[in-house]
Amino acid sequence: MADSVSITVDVGGFDAVRQRLIAMASPAQRKRWLLVGGRHLKSKINRYPPVRRLTRRQVYGQPFQSAKQRRWFFAALRRGDIVVPYYRGQNPKSENLGQSWTVAMRDEDTAVVGTQVSYARYAMGRGKQSRYHQAVGWKTAEDQADAAAPEVVSVVQGEIARTISETAR
Repeated sequence: MADSVSITVDVGGFDAVRQRLIAMASPAQRKRWLLVGGRHLKSKINRYPPVRRLTRRQVYGQPFQSAKQRRWFFAALRRGDIVVPYYRGQNPKSENLGQSWTVAMRDEDTAVVGTQVSYARYAMGRGKQSRYHQAVGWKTAEDQADAAAPEVVSVVQGEIARTISETAR
C-alpha cells in the first residue's frame, strides 16, 4: 500500500500459541483469526469524529504558513480540487476516508488495516496530521490502534479459543 496509512498490532504470545496449535490449525484458520482482529481494529479506526466547526484563526492562528502554501491553496481552489467551506459527505472530490479502510493479508501471519486515500496521512497519520484535523478531533490511526490493541488481542485470542473448542469436539 504505497503512500498509505497502515497499522500493525502485535498479538502478543501469538508465536508461542502458534507453535502449539500448528498441528491442528490450518493456514485458513490462522488467516480467519487475523482477519477478525483486523476487522475489529478497522471498526475502531474508520469512525469519523463528530462534526465540529472552527474558524481558521481558532485552528491555525494564521491561515497559511508560507507563500507557497497560500499559492497552492488558491490554485487548488480555482481548479475545483477543494471546496470552501467543506461539508462532510457533500464534497464531490472526497475520497471518503472512513469507508476506504480495508483489511488484507500481507502474508500468512500478518493482517494489515490500511487505506489508499491520498490525504489519509494528513487527516489521520501520526507525525503528518494537519493542525486542522487535530483541532477538530481526528485521532491518528496509530493512536487509535495503540488504544485498541488490548481489545484486538482479546478478540483474536477469543477466536483462537473458539477454534480450539470447535476442534476439540
